Amino acid sequence: MSDDELCTDLPSEKYWNLVAEKKRIELKDALDENERLHKLKESLLEKNLLYKQMLEEANSFVDVFKEVVSDTANDTGIDVADLNESNDE
Repeated sequence: MSDDELCTDLPSEKYWNLVAEKKRIELKDALDENERLHKLKESLLEKNLLYKQMLEEANSFVDVFKEVVSDTANDTGIDVADLNESNDE
């Protein structure tokens, strides 16, 4: 823009076209960023759901493992039926 165009009382049509083009580019950039963030959000929500399912499965495994360990801790390794048979002889 020339100095004459900047010093006039009313901005020229060229000025408004430049402003409009600049705003159009800014809006397009904002829209692109919005779309990128939306896709990222969807991806993160899917991963979060997957991780929640994995956590539930892991918690189920832990519960089963605790039961097995508890049963093993109470087991002396001696079969009571074997003791009864040996006493009968």
